[in-house]
Amino acid sequence: MSDLLPKVRAAADWKREHRAPCLIEVDGGIDPETARSARGAGAEVFVAGNSVYGRSDPGRGLKELRAGIRD
Repeated sequence: MSDLLPKVRAAADWKREHRAPCLIEVDGGIDPETARSARGAGAEVFVAGNSVYGRSDPGRGLKELRAGIRD
C-alpha cells in the first residue's frame, strides 16, 4: 500500500485542482492501518474484503475498519 500512497495523493491533488466531482477509491489490502494511511493521502472510498469477511466475526472486522478510517 505504501507504494500507492503517492498516486492517491496525486489523484487527490488533481481532484482539488480541477474541482472534479469524483471519489477516490482504494481497493486491495485494506485493513484498519492501510485505510488510515490511504485516507490521509486523500482516499474516500475503501474496498475491503479479507479484513472483514476473512474473519470469524465480520461485524467486528467492519467495526475495526471503520474505526481505523475515522482515526
